[in-house]
Amino acid sequence: MDIFYYHSLTCPSSPWLDYWWTPEIGGTELWLYYDGSYVSSSSSCGAAVAAFIRSQECWYFAGALSTSLPSRAGSYQAEVASATLAAKLTHDVLKMFGAHQYDMPLVHHCFDSQTVGHQASGDWQCRSHQHLGRTLRNMQILNEQRLGIHIFDWHIRGHAMQEILAMS
Repeated sequence: MDIFYYHSLTCPSSPWLDYWWTPEIGGTELWLYYDGSYVSSSSSCGAAVAAFIRSQECWYFAGALSTSLPSRAGSYQAEVASATLAAKLTHDVLKMFGAHQYDMPLVHHCFDSQTVGHQASGDWQCRSHQHLGRTLRNMQILNEQRLGIHIFDWHIRGHAMQEILAMS
């Protein structure tokens, strides 16, 4: 069965994938939704991010990244990994804007883990896993300073992104 047909039957967010972004389209807003997942009963752990770009009045799917993590990683590490993936995808998409000499879009990062979201934005310090926290924060600073943007951070209710991330 075609994967897109399957998702259109089972997933209400399938219309979000109707239009795929290419750099020639440009855009005014870049929204990334990231989340980590850890299930202790099965020792499964993973992280994912999905990106969407608004150009004029249309939304375009701009890509997704996901990864599984070692089973010894926990919930916090999964959330940090997802924020790191978001920083990387932000950088890659914005490099394409720069290559096409477009103005940079407004950039929004959405997360459900307040701890990691606030650490990524620099509002909170990372004390429990300082190396991971510094790496994440430095990637955010790189994006903001090198690409001349400001990342707007938004906390959203937990599990609101599960359906999107399950598709990536």
